[in-house]
Amino acid sequence: MIRKLFESPAFRFALQVYLPLRVALSGAAALVRALYPGDLTPDAVFRPYLGVAPVEGGARGLLLGVWQRWDTLWYMLIARDGYGMQDTRIFAPPLYPWLMRLLGRVMGGSEAAYLLGGLIVSNLACLALFVYLYRLVEMEWSVVLARRSVAYLALFPSAFYLLAAYSESLFMLCVVAAFYHARRGEWARAGAWGFFAPLARLPGVAIVLPLAWEFVRQWALARGTERPMSWWRGWPLLLVFLGGLFFPLYAYWVVGSGSVLAPFTVHTQRFMGRFAWPWESLWMAVRVLASGRFRVIEPFDLLFALLFIALTVEAFRRLPSIYPIYMAVTLGGTLTKVSEIQPLLAVSRYVLVLFPGFILLARWGWRKAWVHRLVVYLSFALLIFFVGQFAIWGWIG
Repeated sequence: MIRKLFESPAFRFALQVYLPLRVALSGAAALVRALYPGDLTPDAVFRPYLGVAPVEGGARGLLLGVWQRWDTLWYMLIARDGYGMQDTRIFAPPLYPWLMRLLGRVMGGSEAAYLLGGLIVSNLACLALFVYLYRLVEMEWSVVLARRSVAYLALFPSAFYLLAAYSESLFMLCVVAAFYHARRGEWARAGAWGFFAPLARLPGVAIVLPLAWEFVRQWALARGTERPMSWWRGWPLLLVFLGGLFFPLYAYWVVGSGSVLAPFTVHTQRFMGRFAWPWESLWMAVRVLASGRFRVIEPFDLLFALLFIALTVEAFRRLPSIYPIYMAVTLGGTLTKVSEIQPLLAVSRYVLVLFPGFILLARWGWRKAWVHRLVVYLSFALLIFFVGQFAIWGWIG
């Protein structure tokens, strides 16, 4: 079985993309960290280590410490101490920090061990994500499009989060794998992957909508044929709901959150956030940019939000319905949160999970050479810039 995996074109191409990406991003982050003369000591606002000891000094600091930034510290805190109500740590569902804890304790239980454990989880998930995305696009369209879709995703400016100690790659793996098996009519496997999606990221429960649409489509097509599809075959969709209920109930009964909605409320209220109409966050972002007083990431947040809104509209015209429904639900949910600190907070990172958008870009890049060059050159330049900012505690998302 392992031999078949290594001989798989999907795995070989995924490895060809992953390894140079891993080396390039680690090299860029280490170089920027080594050359940066500024202060990187813990600070409650600008460098919040949350009581976790910094991983610094020598090669350990350059290779590991540069990835100990922002939400990574929250994951490390959960991995080390578990959940509690004394701060906002219940915004993060448990799949990623619990896997970080498992590997971290196996490797000795130090701060560096937890960080390394998280990086191992995210990097293995990233490689598996590339394999599943390749197989999905190859099954739906072609090998050429599969290769370009994986490459465009890997080169997106915020794609370094797939390799950082964040939950993005684990969440995307669950979603893409669920879609792959759903499109093949393998509903038990689709439901199993869907179960873990909301355990990796709270809004993951929303994938039940595109999966349910796909099941109804297949059920309707099978009616009147020699092999009709029984409605009860859709029972694995309930697993997605169970995955979505697990953490809110855990937070309520075990952590003592006081409400099953507490994880969602805390997540929304972080960074002075609140619910709003999607266009409100976009309009606020435009006003902030017009004022001339904005963070370096904010023009990109607005640009990527508008880009993926356009890609979502185009997906309804060009792709099977399961894909644009996923994009619309996910992007709509993202834009309903507005922060008083930064209107489109972390949108540059959140749009990364809208993988059908990269399929559309790959289609355009396949047909027009100038589109391909624009995507590759511009994306890679911004990717290196973003990872350099992240390494020195610059806010990216």
